[in-house]
Amino acid sequence: IEAGIKDIGENRKDAFIEKYNACKDLDVTWHYFGTIKIPPRLNAAFIDSIDYLHSLDSIDLANAINKTRKKKEPLKCFIKVDVTGGKSGLSETKVIPFIKSLAKYEKIEVVGQNDCCEKTNENYIVEIQGFLWCSG
Repeated sequence: IEAGIKDIGENRKDAFIEKYNACKDLDVTWHYFGTIKIPPRLNAAFIDSIDYLHSLDSIDLANAINKTRKKKEPLKCFIKVDVTGGKSGLSETKVIPFIKSLAKYEKIEVVGQNDCCEKTNENYIVEIQGFLWCSG
């Protein structure tokens, strides 16, 4: 932060909360990359501390966020997409219908796509919905 870094991210909830609590009074944009498990009730303070969620992949999570978020501005979300047939994220064919289904949610703003893939030793390029995505 002293070097001018304004964006901080984490993929583990406990580490995110620890960093957020240590720096919450500073001018920082907060990114959360981890999976959010949906308990009967999400923690509003946790959801409100996130500026960008990089792992939105279900209507159940969207419903929970929409009900829980207290901040006026919507949570900026990246849709988590599985580009290699792994276990995490939406399949490529479900991305557009999923994004369209999110239009009714006042507390969610789709800002991008987060491509997830199984670890491999090969570089690859895939085309999804007209965009080229590279790994390597």
